[in-house]
Amino acid sequence: MPHSLQERQIVYAMYRVIWSRWSEYHPDQLRRHLRFFYRFHRATDGHVWIRDVDDGLAFVSWVLSLDASVRAVVEVTPNARSSLSSKEQTREWKQRLPSHRHKVEWQEKPAGRRYAHQLGTGNVKFHVANGNKKARSGYPARYVLVVACIVLAAVTRLRASNS
Repeated sequence: MPHSLQERQIVYAMYRVIWSRWSEYHPDQLRRHLRFFYRFHRATDGHVWIRDVDDGLAFVSWVLSLDASVRAVVEVTPNARSSLSSKEQTREWKQRLPSHRHKVEWQEKPAGRRYAHQLGTGNVKFHVANGNKKARSGYPARYVLVVACIVLAAVTRLRASNS
C-alpha cells in the first residue's frame, strides 16, 4: 500500500471503479484487461510490454480511465522492417489513443528488428500526478492492478469450487 495519503486515495478510487463499475457491468472486459496486465507486466522494470498495438492501447485507455490523476509514458519501438517510417508508426500509435492524449507522454526508441509487427512494439509505465512528490510514482497504479489480479483469481477459484 502506498505511504502517501494522496496516493492512497487514488488507489482506493481506482479500486472502487474496478470493482463497482467494471466487475459488475463489464466482467469479461475486466478479466481481459487484467489478464493482459498479468501476462505482460514486468515487475522489475515497472512497465507493461505492448506487443499488439490494439490490445495494448485498449489496456492503456482502460487504466487511464480509472482515475483522473493516472498518467502514462508510452515508449514506442518502431519496427525497422515495416513499410512505414518510424515517425509514421509513432503517429499511428498516437492516433489510436485519442481520448487520453492529454494524459500520455510519448517517447520513441530506436527502431528494432526483433518483432515483425507492422507498427512495432512498446512499453507503458503508469504514474500518478502527486503534487507532494517531485519524482513520478508508478507504484499506486501497479499496486491496484496486482491486487485486482489476485482478487479476481481468488473470486474465480471460489466460484469454480462452489459450482
